[in-house]
Amino acid sequence: MPSYWAVIGDVVRSRAIADRPAFQARLEQVLGRANAAGGADLAARWTVTLGDEFQGLYRTPHPLPAVAERICHGLSGQAVRFGIGFGPLWTPLRPDAVGMDGPCFHRARAAVEAARRLRRTVVVQPGEDVAERVGALWNLVLVVVAARTRRQIACIDAYRAEGTQARAAAALGVTQGTVSRELGRARFEEAASAMAHLPGLLAEAAAAAEPS
Repeated sequence: MPSYWAVIGDVVRSRAIADRPAFQARLEQVLGRANAAGGADLAARWTVTLGDEFQGLYRTPHPLPAVAERICHGLSGQAVRFGIGFGPLWTPLRPDAVGMDGPCFHRARAAVEAARRLRRTVVVQPGEDVAERVGALWNLVLVVVAARTRRQIACIDAYRAEGTQARAAAALGVTQGTVSRELGRARFEEAASAMAHLPGLLAEAAAAAEPS
């Protein structure tokens, strides 16, 4: 029986959002971009489930750190927390990440509840040893991500799309020095270096959770 990575996202203090319809539209756009970039790793598409929550299902952990970062970027100004659950499904796989049941979703639910209780940005379940360590590193990365300004995010997006600071600057209509400065303020290189280790650590956590 194959195992999956279920991700439940929760918008923090969503009831305080003044224009909820506009935010809902923004959230759906962000999730639409995540679905478009999902590739073969995305097992079931991201979807809004309970108004303030949204979830997706992945076959591997490799895209998860980048997906979480880009969701945070897309919802800049609004805090988000994530619960990550690894395990099998008990029901057939569906195109959208809703209407399914199994340990991966049970653990993601427990993880997001723990994130609320502990005031963390991300919790990984099962939550022992390797999962605890990857969760600690991932939380630190997402604290950095959450502090980024929209200007910094625009520079990061342009740099990723264009490949060099010079081309990113040209695309944005600013100087290369501006792009370099904003990437530095965003701690882009440091966060990217830490994020590069997360998929491997998540795979280790999965291997430790699997029965031998």
